[in-house]
Amino acid sequence: MNPAQSPRSSDAFGLGPASKNEHWCALTEYSSHEVLGRSIFDGTNNIEDIGADHEQFRRQIAGALDRYTIEKPIRRKDGSYVWASTTSLGVHDAGGLV
Repeated sequence: MNPAQSPRSSDAFGLGPASKNEHWCALTEYSSHEVLGRSIFDGTNNIEDIGADHEQFRRQIAGALDRYTIEKPIRRKDGSYVWASTTSLGVHDAGGLV
């Protein structure tokens, strides 16, 4: 499965539907409603950045990483880009799965 299609990354940039990431919304100028259902990889336009992010995400889901941080340009609502350092921290279920 492509990480961008993973149910773990499918809403609010990896956050549950009840959670809104206000900082992400301020950074990208999207409303919390607009980011629901979007992948954590949406807004990354450079193929090299997408590949690096996907690889780290795969390793995190596989249990090889607890968290990772990556710097990448993120597309804002107005079409401009802003560089951001983003960290993905795995949330584990009762069975220990990410």
